[in-house]
Amino acid sequence: MVLEWGCVSSPTNLLTYVPHPCHDDLTAEMSRLHNDANVLCLSADLLGDRLVHRMVEIWLETKFEGGRHARRLEKIKDYEGENHCCE
Repeated sequence: MVLEWGCVSSPTNLLTYVPHPCHDDLTAEMSRLHNDANVLCLSADLLGDRLVHRMVEIWLETKFEGGRHARRLEKIKDYEGENHCCE
């Protein structure tokens, strides 16, 4: 399955997904810490089992930092709303 930044809608709700491709521990952590990603994208061909398991653990344990990152994400959300990006 290939995902891009976007949304999935149904008659009753709109679910925005924020995928982030990760290739190591740091990118897994930063995708949550700074981008509040809710989808983790991993390459099955390039990453070993131990690294994948470690990255998933880190990703699940990391909480969104908020602050300036929340303000940046809010600007993106506002832009998407103004430009009908998720309709």
